[in-house]
Amino acid sequence: MTNRDGHARALALPIAPHPRTAGRRDFDHDRIFLHWKNQPLFFSQIGTWVPADLRFADFVRDTLPRAFGAHPCFALIRWNRARWAVDKRPLDPDPARTLRENAITHGALLSLDTPGIDMWLGASRLTEVSTDLARLLRETRRRRIAPGSAPAPPRES
Repeated sequence: MTNRDGHARALALPIAPHPRTAGRRDFDHDRIFLHWKNQPLFFSQIGTWVPADLRFADFVRDTLPRAFGAHPCFALIRWNRARWAVDKRPLDPDPARTLRENAITHGALLSLDTPGIDMWLGASRLTEVSTDLARLLRETRRRRIAPGSAPAPPRES
């Protein structure tokens, strides 16, 4: 179907909400999405099903290693310094309470921010090192080549 200008027109069809996301939930598992901020190794959220009565401490101990354990810096996380957010709202989770009691419900995006672990394999430090290396190379070139003189041509073997 097209409108008067010849452009395609979208059909407005009534779409009923999916039973799992509509209103009251009677399921024993919730689908949540996990995101580890500033970690390019995980470029997208990871969706996972978790039991509705899972304690937050058990979630951190059992579920997060399955999701992010392949990352070389996962073992370096200081959990007492980790910052959490649910759907972009800061969260101070109680480890003894369940995910639902901590406002982590079906369809929620749970974000983990780990201060001090900003990039994969410490790439933020690597940037500093490469900047220092580039400065060192520039200084070395300046010392070897006097102003106004051309560098020696490469030797042929």
